[in-house]
Amino acid sequence: MTSATPPTVPQPLISVVMPAYNAASFVLESIESVLSQTYPHFELIVIDDGSSDNTREIIGSVKDDRVHLVVNDRNRGIIYTLNRGIDLAKGKYIARLDSDDLAMPARFEKQLAFMEQHPKTGACGTYFKVIDHDNKVLQHVKFPAAPGDAKTYLLLHNCFCHSSVMMRTDMAKALKYAKEYLVCEDHELWHRFSQVTQIANLPEYLTSYRIHGNNISTTKRETMFNSLKMLNRKMLTDIGMRFSEEELELHSAMLTYQSELFDQPRKLDALDNWIVKLYDYFKKHPTLNEKVMIRIVIKRWVVIARQTGHTKRILDNRFFSSHPGIFIEELFRKVVWREKAF
Repeated sequence: MTSATPPTVPQPLISVVMPAYNAASFVLESIESVLSQTYPHFELIVIDDGSSDNTREIIGSVKDDRVHLVVNDRNRGIIYTLNRGIDLAKGKYIARLDSDDLAMPARFEKQLAFMEQHPKTGACGTYFKVIDHDNKVLQHVKFPAAPGDAKTYLLLHNCFCHSSVMMRTDMAKALKYAKEYLVCEDHELWHRFSQVTQIANLPEYLTSYRIHGNNISTTKRETMFNSLKMLNRKMLTDIGMRFSEEELELHSAMLTYQSELFDQPRKLDALDNWIVKLYDYFKKHPTLNEKVMIRIVIKRWVVIARQTGHTKRILDNRFFSSHPGIFIEELFRKVVWREKAF
């Protein structure tokens, strides 16, 4: 008597969402990085957002049934396009990849295994390499891996490379990208994820993020600052922290290195007071790691003090006098070793 063959367990489908706009230079390489994955059970949804070059023709030339070309009726913008991709996704998970970035061959396999083993995690990124136009590696970037560290970091700075993220589709469909947060729409979405689920990063370099010298205009910088200020208001409010409008301005300017706002000594004094207040609140919050907060803030304090010509203030501040051990440890980590892990 022969034993029955065990039934085949269906593998989870991954929906890869790739928006593309005038991406002719790199989109084929990005698509090929998906088609080269060691985990084969995916659909690749490439959405052309009204390109004026031959992006659409390049995508259409790929002969693989897993690749689905979707065309917007006109240029709709990144948030509309991303949400359309989420709506179309059929998989258990959504993996993001921009049309000029690259996924390493084992990325989907490793992220899927992690997500299946950690059902309380709703979104997972990876370490990543920064590359240039010619795929030369410019930098290796680590973001916090542990859920508590990632959640803390996210309150002060985005802790995900957008192109590295895998998220649960049901959660992505329920939350989606918010159109009000132009420029920081991904950061805002990850924050809302962090309020209802765990977030994490795989400590492996599984994504390459490409930069190719596009300058940010003054208008876009202003838009970015205003969007981040609005997001900072939301995040501080969501964790129950009280703040004044001046403190919100100081907080946002600090996190975006807006040194010109701290030319006057009284502004640095006010920032010093805010940092102490922020640290004390984070230390009392049971789900946050105040050391992660300090690693971010000290770097900004040092840069702002230098750029405003107040170098004596690097050590002349309330936090140093109250917590010299942590300050010296993180100052050494940032300035001497120039650590890029945080």
